Amino acid sequence: MPVILEAEKMVFNHLSVEDGLTNNFVKTIFKDKYGYIWFGTLEGINRYDGVEVRSFNKYFPNNTNSVTSIFEDKDHRLWIGTESGLYFWNRIANVFTEFSSELFLNARINKLVGNGENQILCSTEKGFFIIDVKTLKVDQILFHRDINALLNQVNDFIIENEQLYLATKGGLIQYDLNIRCSVIYNVSRINGEDVSNFSCLTKVNDTVYLGTQTHGIIGFSLKSKKYFEYGNFQDKIVLSLSNDSTKLFIGTDSDGLIICDFVSNDFQSVEHIDNDATSLSSDAIYSILVDNTSTLWVGTYAGGVNYASLVDKTFKTYGIDDNKYNPSTSVRSLLFKGNNKYIGTRDGLYIINNDQRVQYFSNENSILRSKIVLSFNREGDDVILGTYNGGVYKIVGNSKIIDWHKDLFSNESVYDFERDKNGNLWIATLSGLYKQEEGIINSIKEVHGSDSENWIYCIKIDSLNRIWVGSMLGARVFQINKNNSLEFLADLPKIKGYKVTDFYIDKTNAMWISTEKQGIFQVDMDFNIINHLSEDSGLSNNSVCSIIQTTDEEFWIGTLKGLTRYNTDDNSITNYYKSNGLPGLVFNPNAIVNDKNGQVWMGNEKGLVYFNPKSVVNGSGRSNIVITDVYIGGKALAEQVDNFNNHIEGLTSIELRGKDNNLGFRFVNLSIPNINANKYSVRIRKQNSIDEEWMALNNQNRIYFNSIKPGNYQFEIALVDGSGLVIKDSIKTLSVRITSEWYQSIFVLVGIIVFIVFLIAVFVFSIKSVRKKLKEAKSQISDDDKERYESSRLDIEKSKALLSEIQDFVVKSEVYLNSDLKIGELAEQMNYSIHDISQAVNQNLNQGFTDFINYYRVEKVKNRLQDPKYSKFTLLAVAEKCGFNSKSSFYRAFKKVTGKTPSEYWNEIQK
Repeated sequence: MPVILEAEKMVFNHLSVEDGLTNNFVKTIFKDKYGYIWFGTLEGINRYDGVEVRSFNKYFPNNTNSVTSIFEDKDHRLWIGTESGLYFWNRIANVFTEFSSELFLNARINKLVGNGENQILCSTEKGFFIIDVKTLKVDQILFHRDINALLNQVNDFIIENEQLYLATKGGLIQYDLNIRCSVIYNVSRINGEDVSNFSCLTKVNDTVYLGTQTHGIIGFSLKSKKYFEYGNFQDKIVLSLSNDSTKLFIGTDSDGLIICDFVSNDFQSVEHIDNDATSLSSDAIYSILVDNTSTLWVGTYAGGVNYASLVDKTFKTYGIDDNKYNPSTSVRSLLFKGNNKYIGTRDGLYIINNDQRVQYFSNENSILRSKIVLSFNREGDDVILGTYNGGVYKIVGNSKIIDWHKDLFSNESVYDFERDKNGNLWIATLSGLYKQEEGIINSIKEVHGSDSENWIYCIKIDSLNRIWVGSMLGARVFQINKNNSLEFLADLPKIKGYKVTDFYIDKTNAMWISTEKQGIFQVDMDFNIINHLSEDSGLSNNSVCSIIQTTDEEFWIGTLKGLTRYNTDDNSITNYYKSNGLPGLVFNPNAIVNDKNGQVWMGNEKGLVYFNPKSVVNGSGRSNIVITDVYIGGKALAEQVDNFNNHIEGLTSIELRGKDNNLGFRFVNLSIPNINANKYSVRIRKQNSIDEEWMALNNQNRIYFNSIKPGNYQFEIALVDGSGLVIKDSIKTLSVRITSEWYQSIFVLVGIIVFIVFLIAVFVFSIKSVRKKLKEAKSQISDDDKERYESSRLDIEKSKALLSEIQDFVVKSEVYLNSDLKIGELAEQMNYSIHDISQAVNQNLNQGFTDFINYYRVEKVKNRLQDPKYSKFTLLAVAEKCGFNSKSSFYRAFKKVTGKTPSEYWNEIQK
């Protein structure tokens, strides 16, 4: 089997049942005209939009079907072939309609392919058919007069210029659809053995490649009309075939994926590799698709979906043909010295020389007490390294490891080393800063403060011989004097209290300080912060691990959620994620190198990433934004789709009634279908209005609007560039019309006002008597209350004290969040009688128990409405989470406590 070269290694992403697939046995893969990827599995059908895998199994009218083939006609109608029949779906109905022709009932559908605008070609176990998608009439084609002949059992076929090429159990057939004439290339034997039963096929130029289950790949030349053996695959069971302009992709039953390069005639074997999360998840390949973005999609028997880009990856993961080195291990530290790569990982130390020879050291095969290597430093011809909870070691030559100052560092975590201009070595540890001066190591007390300040993660010595110390609580700067003492110079207030993970000095001598939660700061020689990058600036994440400068204006920043390129000329930021070839999103400090060839190497939790910055192309901003869901009152429109005459993706406008004014949207960019690779801005504006501002969503792809007033609106979604500016060519618009309900009419409003004035006029004549009756009633109530509580063991003072205790208990326990709370439950929890609880509330607050509890529920609603993380919920959903069990009780209680309706209160917050 051919060796997989490092540069040829394919990096796969995976989708499985854990991501939403209905089954890990994927039989067919199809990309529709919008850009969705559809998967037919053993247990139904799924759609993938780059962010979410969604099941459509509930649309089957009967039990879930095993899906074998998928096709989309020109009207965006999907045809779904299964093990037991054919279905179609117009994307509007919430059911797949079974194709009623008797020819397809209980028949296994092998493949569906379109022919022109109005025809679908279909191969089944019962024969080959042409379906007119307009009339739904079926025309059967027989390639042998005996309907049960092997030539009529078509396993696979392709169409090209009205020419059909069919792989059957009886041989290869070429069929002309214009003249309805076939030519049968029936070869019974190659090298003395029968190879007429073909499982799959594809065509490249004048050659048809046919897969078999007994003889690997058989080629057929349309020029010479002869069969020939292709490659050395006679022992392979071939299940699937596909190709692009330069490569043939062969899916086998247990030997993985084989890629044949037509230009170089090289063969590459791609197989599952244990403990390699970027390899194939299974070696049984049942379906292959190469889409229009040069992405390779692979469906497997038990490993779900695997996909990888066929375009040369900008970012590569380092790997060599040596079983000692695991290419997907977490890289924590990195040093290039001479021809050697020193790679510190979570699983030990690797030393790899120029000939790719690997030496591996861990706590199991060497004197290392820890296998987690945190830091390196050059020491003349030697290298010293720091470990986690294992001390410091010196590597002498290429392989001899010495336990360095075991008496001081035997169980220490050592994160960084720096040598100053006086020749001293400074050592950063989790128990403070140490200095080696003339061979003697001492703990440096000048930098010690609280325990957290002793946890030192990084140090850096600048051109003025000042040492910058990064700890759990920020950054401090000290001058290293000629007598090697330290003089405190500065704290950095804006960084104080935040963990500092790395220091880096750029070409202007400015210091870049990476923090765990506050982004990265650029500080000049006088300790002034001259730049600050964070998620608000477009940075991939606020937890920054490392930075390196590659040109005067270009920096690369590794974070815990991706890689960022920052250009100081225009302050532009471009982020890169797994879709760009990164094996994982998490980068590590102390693991970044710019080699002598200009390549950048960075330690990642999923391996060692390397790339040439000059070859990295900015994201093109390609846009194909599609609205995938519309929510009305928190309910997905797909569940109400009968109200509309188009499917969600085809909607250009929607009209809603006035009561349906809580509106939400979900959307994706199908050109770059990755939630981390796209940043969106949205706005909803009155038609012809231009003054509404765009609202940035960062890495979200949903938005909700509450209490929209009747009128005509434009809902707009757009991509934003690295500077946060809207990319105008990307704007997707949906017209929204909200009509007034009858009670929202101006005439109804005028009528109500007149009626109210009339009522006031009627009641004004009886207001005095009403007041008198109320006063008498109040007096009577007071007397009743007095009599009611005369025999109570609680006097006024005890009653007030109990009320205070009740209020404290309700606030701290949040018992009011229980929508079924009764006074008896509260009394039991507080160990008082119901009568005591009731008296304390009624006597002191003059209100019932329900109003008392609802007050706290309303306050909780008000707090949550001002919390951004609850912005995606409707008012009713927030109310339910705060203890209300009905809309009416919520609205009544809210108005009673605040004097405003919930909608009025929400609008004030929004303003």
